[in-house]
Amino acid sequence: MKRHLTYANVMATIGVFLALGGASYAAIKLPANSVGSRQIKNGAVSSTDIKNHSIRSGDFKGGLPSGPRGPRGAQGQAGPAAAKFWARVRGGTTAELISSSGGITVTRAATGNASVTFPEDVSDCAVSLTVAGGAPGRDIRRTSASSGKTIVVNTWIWTNVTTGSVETTTDAFDIAVFC
Repeated sequence: MKRHLTYANVMATIGVFLALGGASYAAIKLPANSVGSRQIKNGAVSSTDIKNHSIRSGDFKGGLPSGPRGPRGAQGQAGPAAAKFWARVRGGTTAELISSSGGITVTRAATGNASVTFPEDVSDCAVSLTVAGGAPGRDIRRTSASSGKTIVVNTWIWTNVTTGSVETTTDAFDIAVFC
C-alpha cells in the first residue's frame, strides 16, 4: 500500500469529519423540543423509532381503526329500582296517597305531621322529601320520631325569623326511600 496523501484521501477524511461534527453539533447545540412535525419528513419515523405503549389512540387523527364488531350478548336481568319505595302524599288535614310503589300507608296527626309507614324497616335507608306545590318559603323535614317502618314527616314554614317560631303546614309532599 502506498503511504502518501492523495486528493481523494484528503477529501474523504474532511467529509467524515464534517459529517460527524455536524451530527455532534446538532446533538449538543439544538435546544430541547426544537424539532417538530415540520422538520420531520413524511415516512421518516417508523414503529421501531417509537417506544412501546407511549402513543395513545387519541394521538392519531381520526382515532385507531377498529376491528369487526362481535355478536351482541344476551340481555341481563333487570337490576333493582333506584328507589326502593316512593309515594306522593296529598296535602290537607287528612293525608292520603295519590300514588305509591305499593304497601305504603299514611296518616296525619292533629299536629300536622304525616306518618308514612312502609312494608319493611327503612331506618337505615336514605330518604328524599320534596314539598309538592307548596307556597314559597315552605320546607319539609324528617322528624326524630321516625323509626323502623315509619317515617314522620313535618312540612312547615318559618313565620317569624327573629323569634324562630314555626308554623306546621299540611302541604302535599313526595317521599322516596333508597336502601
